[in-house]
Amino acid sequence: MNDSSSEVSEEDYRVSFVGRSAKKALKSTIRRVTAWRIRSHQRKTLMRLSDHLLKDIGLNRYEATKEYDKPFWRP
Repeated sequence: MNDSSSEVSEEDYRVSFVGRSAKKALKSTIRRVTAWRIRSHQRKTLMRLSDHLLKDIGLNRYEATKEYDKPFWRP
């Protein structure tokens, strides 16, 4: 006797797999975009620091500007 209600069809499996893959991709994209936004904000904040504060964290204006000029996606 075959209970068809407990079996998972190949099509159902594929839909489930695609759904999980899409969810994983979306989460990954959200994490990446969040990291980019944080990085961009930090670089802008770095440029607002005075030379004295930059010196306190071991940077000079040239190094801060070099960091600020990087594209947001580059660590």
